[in-house]
Amino acid sequence: MLVAAEGASLPRALLTLPFVAALVAAALVDLRTRRIPNTLTLPGATLAVVLVPLAGVLSWGGAIGGLGLATLLSGALYLVARGAFGMGDVKLSAFLGAALGAGNVVAVLALASALGAIAAAIALARGAHHEDTIAFGPYLAAAGVLVWALGS
Repeated sequence: MLVAAEGASLPRALLTLPFVAALVAAALVDLRTRRIPNTLTLPGATLAVVLVPLAGVLSWGGAIGGLGLATLLSGALYLVARGAFGMGDVKLSAFLGAALGAGNVVAVLALASALGAIAAAIALARGAHHEDTIAFGPYLAAAGVLVWALGS
């Protein structure tokens, strides 16, 4: 379930460009290197916890709760996925949780999973092998941008 933003359209608009830019950068690096750099995710999560509540988009509890829930759920995915879901994906999920709030974490992870599953099915249909992997960061980023846009 998507949870609508709690307010302040101008401050939210001002946060949109750096939020989307960080997600695009993470997606592009992940596509190229299969890694999501800490230099994007850790400052992004920290800034989201600070700036999103200051802008009135979420409460402090919503931002911190989103960071915690996203870390918990994506950390569990990391443990069970045996290398198919990396620590960069966990940290990018935490950043998204901090920016979007706890109420949107499940929606982001579900949407990213659906997008990734579609991409994997297309890759398999085009001759990829079952053992091949795809970069998941772009799907997390796309889901994050979509949920951010729908929350305004």
